[in-house]
Amino acid sequence: MIRHYVSLLLQSNKKLTREQVSDRQVLIRSRGLRENGKYIPKRSFLTRTYYFNNPEDGSFKKTLKGRMCLLLL
Repeated sequence: MIRHYVSLLLQSNKKLTREQVSDRQVLIRSRGLRENGKYIPKRSFLTRTYYFNNPEDGSFKKTLKGRMCLLLL
């Protein structure tokens, strides 16, 4: 996570839109769930996974609009 913020600071000063920031935050949260999912109960993991992948109104459907959601979880 820290590496992510350091790389953002070292990049050029590009202006990001609100949608891009939201997309990045969803990706970071899903990556954290994928990496640390083994430390929480299975039901909790499945609930959080459903939050991201819900076919009707999941986070990936709202923010990423179908981009790369199959690659993450």
